[in-house]
Amino acid sequence: MKNFFLNSLFYRIILNLAIKPAFVLGIDLAVQNRVGHQQYGMYFSMYNLTLIFSILLDFGITNFNNRHIAMYRFLLSKYLGSIIIARLILGLLYSIILIIVAILFKYPANQYPLLMVMILNQFLLQFILYIRSNLSAQLLFTKDTFLSVLDRILLILMLGSLLIANIPFGIAWYIYAHSIAYIITLITAILLLKPYLSKIVFRFNAARIAVILKQSFPFAVLVFFMAIYNRFDGFIIERILPNGKEQAGIYAQCYRLLDSWNMISILFVSILYPVFANSLKNNAIIINLFKISGILLLIPSLVLSIGIAFYAKTILQLLYTHYTETTVVTLQIIILSGVPTAISYLYGTYLTAAGKLKILNKIAAFALLFNIPATLLFIQWFGVPGAALATVLTHILVAVPEFYVTAKTLKLKINLIQTVKIILLICILIFAALIFYVILGNNSSALLAYLLVAILSILLLKIISPQMIKLFLTHYFTAK
Repeated sequence: MKNFFLNSLFYRIILNLAIKPAFVLGIDLAVQNRVGHQQYGMYFSMYNLTLIFSILLDFGITNFNNRHIAMYRFLLSKYLGSIIIARLILGLLYSIILIIVAILFKYPANQYPLLMVMILNQFLLQFILYIRSNLSAQLLFTKDTFLSVLDRILLILMLGSLLIANIPFGIAWYIYAHSIAYIITLITAILLLKPYLSKIVFRFNAARIAVILKQSFPFAVLVFFMAIYNRFDGFIIERILPNGKEQAGIYAQCYRLLDSWNMISILFVSILYPVFANSLKNNAIIINLFKISGILLLIPSLVLSIGIAFYAKTILQLLYTHYTETTVVTLQIIILSGVPTAISYLYGTYLTAAGKLKILNKIAAFALLFNIPATLLFIQWFGVPGAALATVLTHILVAVPEFYVTAKTLKLKINLIQTVKIILLICILIFAALIFYVILGNNSSALLAYLLVAILSILLLKIISPQMIKLFLTHYFTAK
């Protein structure tokens, strides 16, 4: 069983690290370079709008299903029919609400067809996640992992061909390509699940669905709050700033880099979630995992945040055909949220596994109440960099209380030696970045020199070592 989980884990990490960043930093980035800020900014704003309300398509059903079917696999076929009907009803509700919001924000008529396709895309994506939850509940981790990247592989093939052939296209093609990829992935997911199904009865059991929704309500509220404070900025910039589509496109350039690192952080903590859930009565295992996983998330976040903050202009030159000084400043600010976001993912994952949703909802509600007025005011005062500043402050306001609650719950103690090493590393990173910036200038040579010093410093200070990773895997599989 240990080898089974190890192989599944390795397969999942390698595929996700290879495919998802390649899509975001390769295809998605190239599409923005091709179509320009105006078109991509319009898409980015609508995409964030669809994400804010996407919990309405699921309402915690997938999370419930993942836990419940894993414990009682024979209920898969019994629940499937009712849940499919419920999801169709939720999909209709989601569509109506988004159209109402679009009307209230005075979307032009020519954007509604694209918005409707993007609504369909979110519906298909959430349905894929639901089917995948059934596969993982059957311990079919390899198939689940394959499906987790299949849509991105298809998009890389389709859009990569267009980009390589230098065929002109607009943002609509990008949106339609997502539809095709999601449809193929959904059909594949259903075919993979079919052998494990018996007779499905498509009868809407209102009482059963009501029980699921009631149990999932706190989780759904948490996801909704998080979606708002994470995605409100990307939506509202296009709506309230002059030349909003262009400004949203600038913000998308910067957010993409943060999003790429967040993908890796999310992948890491998603691996930890089942371990936390299975080890709630054994704090020693969880504490040992925190000691190591905290370092494995925090240190790369610090290296990337400091490096990108200093060499933002160099990185933008390497990635984009067009950028402005506003883009540079925005990237320097928003990348700093990588550290509190990583901390929040780690400790928030434990608190979710521990069932402390009431506390998490209070923290998220507080962050939300700060984020919306702060985003609106900062955008008015500082433009796009103001949205980035609001994002950084919001994630700090989330990370600090989540760390405090977790530390209090588990009685975590500060490792003084490790803390001193981290502080020393931060000083070395800032000093190295500044020195290379002054001597070599803001260029790729200085950036590479900084990264080399960062790696050597981490190894010499023994903050991260092969032994630490081996110890992490030992604790991980002991908990499994």
